[in-house]
Amino acid sequence: MARSSRSAFTLLETLLALAIAFVVVTLVYSVFHSVQSTVELQQSLVAGPERAVSAMGRISDDLSRAFVGPSEPETRFRLVSQPGQANRPKLTFCALRADETEQDVRWADAVLIGIETIEATEGHALIQVERPLVGPGSLAEPATNRLVNGVADWTIEVFDGEDWLQEWPPADRPDHLPRAVRLTLEGNDGERWETEVLLHAQAVTESSFQRGSTGQP
Repeated sequence: MARSSRSAFTLLETLLALAIAFVVVTLVYSVFHSVQSTVELQQSLVAGPERAVSAMGRISDDLSRAFVGPSEPETRFRLVSQPGQANRPKLTFCALRADETEQDVRWADAVLIGIETIEATEGHALIQVERPLVGPGSLAEPATNRLVNGVADWTIEVFDGEDWLQEWPPADRPDHLPRAVRLTLEGNDGERWETEVLLHAQAVTESSFQRGSTGQP
């Protein structure tokens, strides 16, 4: 007589299948827990006093390297109030970025930077939007970096030599920079930070300055 085909699992096969399933579930949980921990860490990194100080320092550094960009309206130094949002100004300006070890300004990158606040889970978040002014990156979508969460109040004022203003540029000086910028940030916990940045270039300067190379062709 022919033997009938086996239709059930042995105890060993069942235990092996359970062991494999346990390993798979453990790996999936480990990956999920790792991703969740990373997200929580990133959220904690963009909140708190240390992050606020870091954000203020980063914006101040960029402002200290601000320059008068091309004459196109979107690249001018601009400070505007966002419609319907009190104390939610938007600042746009051009700045030079260079590696910390590079002292030659010819190798600095020109970038267009935007600073504003957006709605977040904990009040508002301060973000920085930037894109290069030259090269392939100038055609790509701007990069957005979240600087700090938990922003209760964000104020920007510019100094024209006589008064502190909340709008720029003036109608008679569209291609000029203000003399200084004052930044004020207040967190949801009531802690407050303020800094003033002196701007060095207040007007357009014509130049034939070009990048060069010391290498041989």
